[in-house]
Amino acid sequence: MMLLRGGVTFIKMDIEGSEYNALIGARKTIERNHPILAICVYHKRDDLLTIPNLIQNINENYKFYLRAYSRHAKEIVLYAVV
Repeated sequence: MMLLRGGVTFIKMDIEGSEYNALIGARKTIERNHPILAICVYHKRDDLLTIPNLIQNINENYKFYLRAYSRHAKEIVLYAVV
Protein backbone atom coordinates (compact mmCIF):
# COMPACT_ATOMS: atom_id res chain seq x y z
CA MET A 1 0.00 0.00 0.00
CA MET A 2 1.44 3.39 -1.01
CA LEU A 3 0.23 6.26 1.14
CA LEU A 4 2.22 8.98 -0.58
CA ARG A 5 1.85 9.96 -4.19
CA GLY A 6 5.19 10.01 -5.94
CA GLY A 7 6.93 7.94 -3.29
CA VAL A 8 9.29 8.76 -0.45
CA THR A 9 12.23 11.03 -1.33
CA PHE A 10 13.83 11.71 2.08
CA ILE A 11 14.06 9.79 5.36
CA LYS A 12 15.53 11.37 8.49
CA MET A 13 16.07 9.36 11.68
CA ASP A 14 17.13 10.47 15.13
CA ILE A 15 15.31 7.93 17.23
CA GLU A 16 17.63 7.34 20.16
CA GLY A 17 19.32 4.12 19.09
CA SER A 18 16.46 2.51 17.18
CA GLU A 19 17.72 3.62 13.78
CA TYR A 20 19.01 0.18 12.77
CA ASN A 21 15.70 -1.55 13.46
CA ALA A 22 13.75 1.27 11.81
CA LEU A 23 15.86 0.90 8.66
CA ILE A 24 15.07 -2.81 8.61
CA GLY A 25 11.39 -1.89 8.82
CA ALA A 26 11.79 0.68 6.02
CA ARG A 27 13.71 -1.71 3.76
CA LYS A 28 11.01 -2.09 1.09
CA THR A 29 10.41 1.66 0.96
CA ILE A 30 14.15 2.28 0.55
CA GLU A 31 14.44 -0.41 -2.13
CA ARG A 32 11.47 0.98 -4.04
CA ASN A 33 12.11 4.74 -3.76
CA HIS A 34 15.87 5.19 -3.16
CA PRO A 35 15.32 8.18 -0.85
CA ILE A 36 18.07 10.36 0.53
CA LEU A 37 18.78 9.13 4.06
CA ALA A 38 19.88 11.23 7.02
CA ILE A 39 20.51 8.80 9.86
CA CYS A 40 22.00 9.56 13.28
CA VAL A 41 24.87 7.17 13.98
CA TYR A 42 26.00 8.27 17.43
CA HIS A 43 23.54 6.62 19.81
CA LYS A 44 25.15 3.17 19.87
CA ARG A 45 28.82 2.31 19.67
CA ASP A 46 28.48 0.08 16.57
CA ASP A 47 26.09 2.35 14.62
CA LEU A 48 28.87 3.98 12.64
CA LEU A 49 29.67 0.58 11.09
CA THR A 50 26.44 -1.43 11.20
CA ILE A 51 24.11 1.22 9.75
CA PRO A 52 26.16 1.93 6.59
CA ASN A 53 26.57 -1.85 6.11
CA LEU A 54 22.82 -2.34 6.35
CA ILE A 55 22.12 0.47 3.88
CA GLN A 56 24.73 -0.94 1.51
CA ASN A 57 23.00 -4.33 1.71
CA ILE A 58 19.69 -2.70 0.81
CA ASN A 59 21.16 -0.83 -2.15
CA GLU A 60 24.85 -0.97 -3.04
CA ASN A 61 24.60 2.27 -5.05
CA TYR A 62 24.30 4.50 -1.99
CA LYS A 63 27.21 6.90 -1.40
CA PHE A 64 27.93 7.94 2.19
CA TYR A 65 28.80 11.24 3.82
CA LEU A 66 29.29 12.03 7.51
CA ARG A 67 28.69 15.32 9.25
CA ALA A 68 29.27 16.18 12.89
CA TYR A 69 26.87 18.77 14.30
CA SER A 70 28.33 19.35 17.72
CA ARG A 71 31.55 20.98 18.78
CA HIS A 72 33.23 17.72 19.79
CA ALA A 73 31.70 15.50 17.06
CA LYS A 74 29.25 13.84 19.44
CA GLU A 75 26.25 14.22 17.13
CA ILE A 76 27.12 12.52 13.85
CA VAL A 77 24.70 12.15 10.96
CA LEU A 78 25.24 9.70 8.12
CA TYR A 79 23.88 10.89 4.79
CA ALA A 80 23.26 8.25 2.14
CA VAL A 81 22.54 9.35 -1.43
CA VAL A 82 22.02 7.35 -4.62
